[in-house]
Amino acid sequence: MSSEILGLQEGLYEYMKRKASEFEVEESEQLKNFKTNQKELASRDFKESNIEELIESIKSSQLIFLGDFHTFDQQSKNLERLLRTLMEKKEKLLLGVEFVNQNKQDAIDQFSNQTITAMEFLEMVNYSESWRFPWHVYKPFFEMARKGEVEIFALNTVGSLEERDANAALKIRQILEDNPDAKLLVFFGELHITPNKLPQRVKELCPDSTQTIIHQNLDEVYWKLKDHGDQVVKFAEGEFSLQTSPPWVKYESMVYWFENLCEDPDFDLNQYLMGSGNMSLNSNVPENFYFLAEELSRSLILTVDEEELEDFNLTDHNQISLVLEKIEKLESTELKDFYKTLIARGKSFHLPGTNLLYCSNYSMNRLSYLAGIHLFETIQKRESNPQLSFEDKSLFFLRFCQQNLIGYFSSKLINPYRKCDMYSNFKQSLELVDLSFKERKNAELFMEILDSKDDLNKLQELLNEQDSITLFYVGRFLGKFLGEVLYMRIFNEKKLLKRYEELKERLFMSQANLENFLAFTNLILPGESYKDLRKRSF
Repeated sequence: MSSEILGLQEGLYEYMKRKASEFEVEESEQLKNFKTNQKELASRDFKESNIEELIESIKSSQLIFLGDFHTFDQQSKNLERLLRTLMEKKEKLLLGVEFVNQNKQDAIDQFSNQTITAMEFLEMVNYSESWRFPWHVYKPFFEMARKGEVEIFALNTVGSLEERDANAALKIRQILEDNPDAKLLVFFGELHITPNKLPQRVKELCPDSTQTIIHQNLDEVYWKLKDHGDQVVKFAEGEFSLQTSPPWVKYESMVYWFENLCEDPDFDLNQYLMGSGNMSLNSNVPENFYFLAEELSRSLILTVDEEELEDFNLTDHNQISLVLEKIEKLESTELKDFYKTLIARGKSFHLPGTNLLYCSNYSMNRLSYLAGIHLFETIQKRESNPQLSFEDKSLFFLRFCQQNLIGYFSSKLINPYRKCDMYSNFKQSLELVDLSFKERKNAELFMEILDSKDDLNKLQELLNEQDSITLFYVGRFLGKFLGEVLYMRIFNEKKLLKRYEELKERLFMSQANLENFLAFTNLILPGESYKDLRKRSF
């Protein structure tokens, strides 16, 4: 099975990279040189490292460079995590950003001091014309600044790539001279932060400054790593790469950005900049969905023919009338209300008894998750297994648990760096003072179900006491958790790879019942070691 998964990932990488390249305009010689330079340096030998060594390097540095792939929000999320880690040390933190020109520093200061709104700030810096990349990616840093947690400085200027680097280096020197006791993080395009570009210019101007360079999600590093669970590699002293996503996901973000920005005449950029960053489905998404379903079917060694694969109706909020029309045809009033609630809460789902898949918003993770559910429901239909209903609460719960297990596991094959809350995270959440009653109930039920995996009667009683929304959420949490553990047992630990055919039969073909569920759970979660499992920080 491992060779099939590798083939899936290589095919997806080439597919997304090719699609992304189709949007690229003719490049300047300087840009070509920057790209070649980055590829050569990314191809160097490295050694495996860890988050602890990276954090120690950051702590001992006055200046930290972090690479940005502008359409991909995972890069900025890593910066946010690093900033929050450093905040625990109570140091003075500064953030230098590429996405605002230096002559707009006053706008940054006004927004940070809460004297202007976000919309006024974006207009003052002419964001929609000067940068155009999604505002939600950078918004969290300004929320920190408005709380006084970090001070932000503009680093960009007009000119060639070399000229912009030279000007940014001069600005960085000024910031360091004015703030000798502070730590400065520089969030700049990935082509600029190679050791011989911006970092070298700063070193020449500030020879006594200590630096850490953090590349992110380098293609060449990904394919060299033996274990894609490794997150940090070290090229040299003070130079690392943080690998938290496979490379095809960042190219997918680029493709989707350009498809909406360049090809949709009705696309409202300002509305998108002010929103969450979630876009709706366009004409190419069903094609991508089919590609994912087809590749997953092949990699999981499933017998799903072309006609079955094509039997789907992928929808989003733009087709809400159609979705509601289908929902109204469900037999149970309770089921109708349930799916309307899922729409209101922004959840994606398969509508029972139909080929309709509702996608709340588009991302590689969500599409591959729905593709896995599409495969599961297709096989369940072929096996004539019962459709979802409220008649038996345990079967209602198991259906969502199984959907989410397969959906999450499928998305994990596409994005091996995906993560979810584990048992320790739910246990720790119970200590939070601001945890809502519903969140506390869900966390407690999640843990109680796992702790009852050897007691069929107790599990049945637990499920019979719950309402439909609780069963949905806890089934979703548990399914993701089991999908994460299954991936770990098969690919990281290699413990269950030889039993894949048995696992496949239990997951896709068998009719759901508590006996099968407990047998599967005890197979992948022997003993009580699952209680120590925790979500990765990065």
